[in-house]
Amino acid sequence: MLIHWRCGWLRPKVLLLLLLQSVSVAVICAQAPNGTSAPKPATTSPETGTIIKLRVNLVQVRVVVRDTKGNPVPGLTREDFQVSDNGKPQVITNFSIETRESRLERSEAAAKKTQMRPPELANVPAPVLPDRFVMLVFDTGQMEVGDLIRSREAAAKFMNTLSPTDRVALYSTFKGEFTNDFTGNPEKVRAALAGISAVPDKETSHIVNGLGQPEATPGGQGTSQNLESASAPGPNFKAVLDAMGILSRMPGERILVLISPGFRGGLDSLDTADERRLIEKANNSGVVINTLDVRGLYVPDIHAPYTETMGTKQNKQNLTELRENLIAQREPSLGLLTLADETGGTCFRDSNDLDAGLKRLGAAPDVYYILGFTPSSVKLDGSYHKLKVTVTRLNGFGDPLCDTQARRGYFAPMEGGDPKKESHDELQDALFSQDEIRDFPFALQAQYVKKDGGEGQLDIFSRLQMKEVPFRRVDGRHVDSVALATSIFDDNGNFVAGGQKVLDLNLLEPSYQKMVQAGLTVKTSFDLKPGKYMVRQVVRDSENSQMAARNGTAVIPN
Repeated sequence: MLIHWRCGWLRPKVLLLLLLQSVSVAVICAQAPNGTSAPKPATTSPETGTIIKLRVNLVQVRVVVRDTKGNPVPGLTREDFQVSDNGKPQVITNFSIETRESRLERSEAAAKKTQMRPPELANVPAPVLPDRFVMLVFDTGQMEVGDLIRSREAAAKFMNTLSPTDRVALYSTFKGEFTNDFTGNPEKVRAALAGISAVPDKETSHIVNGLGQPEATPGGQGTSQNLESASAPGPNFKAVLDAMGILSRMPGERILVLISPGFRGGLDSLDTADERRLIEKANNSGVVINTLDVRGLYVPDIHAPYTETMGTKQNKQNLTELRENLIAQREPSLGLLTLADETGGTCFRDSNDLDAGLKRLGAAPDVYYILGFTPSSVKLDGSYHKLKVTVTRLNGFGDPLCDTQARRGYFAPMEGGDPKKESHDELQDALFSQDEIRDFPFALQAQYVKKDGGEGQLDIFSRLQMKEVPFRRVDGRHVDSVALATSIFDDNGNFVAGGQKVLDLNLLEPSYQKMVQAGLTVKTSFDLKPGKYMVRQVVRDSENSQMAARNGTAVIPN
């Protein structure tokens, strides 16, 4: 039997143990504590020429269905939905329902089944898995101080609506400031809100001091809405992309709330490179963009300068200018509306109730649906595909349910990519998700070992059933390559440690039969400080692109 382990981005120590009934191979593959290379396995083989395959391109769409009163509609089934891709009906192959209760139950179930509970942990509550990450992005580069103060107050009140599985972070587009890490502590977020300030410039008649409070300056109140501010050029798209990059690596549902006075855009905004890149990044990373127009109920000057003493030509010119001003004053909301529509989000505008708006945009809906389909005959040309989700069920009055909220499209992949990189990215995307994938049976358990110096060793046992994993036959041997990726996150979803290993299997018939009967067990160990942790593991075989993923929790006591 020939076995070859390959490892990558490991930290801080990984111990792998392969158990095949009477066959046992132990390999240390990491950095030794003193920084030198760890010992290599005694028996290795050259690379096996593994064929890299990718999983089927599954398009997933998050859908919120609301009734005429704006309330989410529960109880829908797969048969109540229709999905079209560029006008062509698609078969919905994956369907799931998410609620606050189901997410909490999933978190509690993962905690119960993962860690072996010794007596000293009998009274220690199991950690609750964070599964929803909300980033509040303040577009401060063009926001007036009055709007900023109102939006910060709304954000402080929004923290009262968080569920145990929610985590929140703040980001300012001015200089790309990441104000605080993701946290479930409302007081930390409220304290960080005071540090978000408006950008003083020559046209702003208020400035913000170090405590985030307004100071009066000569020149009036500086809160008037005018055509120039209404037609602002747009947020710092690079800063928003940077914020999305942080959010896209959080292990769960990802919501970006852009708090902004708006920008020029609309239905044709996909023609601009910045907005196209932002929308493409969001859809590829599973990020929903919700937008909040901080201008509130915008009431422009609608008094027409029309008098009987003016000539008809002058009156027509005045009315034309008024119409153009009204269009320009409404235009900023269209840019926010496009970002939300194209990513499956919601745009809250034309209302002064920012508290209610932020609650709707940041809080989890009572129920939403995940639809998945495999598009047929997709050309690998990077083209944009329009999606349309329709609910066929009618309400009690025989009318269709209204306000179906789902992203409007996706971008097809490009041909000619690097298969190895695409395979690696595919594994990483699964690793930083929380979706449990069950292509083949896979279970994990965790236990800790006390160590000197206050740290503990967390041992993770991954048990794979290999009966359902087809191997390739080469010269009388069973050949396959199994990659196992592990990430450890703290209880706020921040990455702490992780590693990726690849086991190249090149087995003769007797060894193959033993492995099929006994399964495959991998033991991975990490040195961690006392605390509560989330464990995420993804296993993937290269021959058939089968994948399995599991979540778990662990506690290392003081």
